[in-house]
Amino acid sequence: LEFTAATSEDGEGAFPSVAIPVSLNVPSGYTVTVGFTVTGGTAVGGGVDYTIAGGELVFDPGTSTRSITIALNDDAIVEATETIVITLSAPTNATLGTLTEHTFRILDNEPITLDGGGDGTKWSSALNCAADFVPTPGVGTTLRFPTVGASYTAENDQGPFALNRILLSSTLLAGNAISGAQLEFIGGGSQITQEGSGPFVISSPLQLNSSTTLAGAGTGVARIDGVISGGTLVKSGTSIFELRAANTFTGGIDFLGGTLNIDSDNNLGDTV
Repeated sequence: LEFTAATSEDGEGAFPSVAIPVSLNVPSGYTVTVGFTVTGGTAVGGGVDYTIAGGELVFDPGTSTRSITIALNDDAIVEATETIVITLSAPTNATLGTLTEHTFRILDNEPITLDGGGDGTKWSSALNCAADFVPTPGVGTTLRFPTVGASYTAENDQGPFALNRILLSSTLLAGNAISGAQLEFIGGGSQITQEGSGPFVISSPLQLNSSTTLAGAGTGVARIDGVISGGTLVKSGTSIFELRAANTFTGGIDFLGGTLNIDSDNNLGDTV
């Protein structure tokens, strides 16, 4: 008698609830019960982040699977991924297996926009410095660069900085730059959008999602000096991008529009 998996996750907007399966290796001819308790995690129960029903599962004779039900509260707070740790105990007419503890991750579903504030600004928001923070795919964690002439540094105490989008604002009239730790694109719709009329330089290494787009309608040149790794690079819109590094991304380039400048075949990644 045990959980079917050690971990699972869902967004806080999951409706009406999520189910955590618990199973017997074979159905029993007797009624089987097992207790469960929340024994840890960062999420708060009692309806704040979640509500969990009951404290015991009952397997009728011939039944092999039952589920613990968790109702998630869809709040409007931007927050890091939260966890609930559930532990099985005190079975009757069965013995516990090895997977007696399950960790459920609650993914935030609020869009997050982080702005810089001038020279030396470090992207060290508590959200991205939390070891377990992962932006929710399809929701969007955006780095927005609105300050004219600023120099931004991407740093993260826990390692590479995960995000969905970089937005180079239309208010950028002078050159800006971003450098520092690797930027990792995750989730659907990942892109760098150039809407500005001034140049911009990215010297941080970039790790593409399976497909990451260089988009926008800005007239300024967005130059990427950092090494680009990962999947496919897509160029769309009317914006101007320039690749300068010996890139290692393996998915090739899909060119749909605009301008993409290179100065060497090495800029095009490893397509072998």
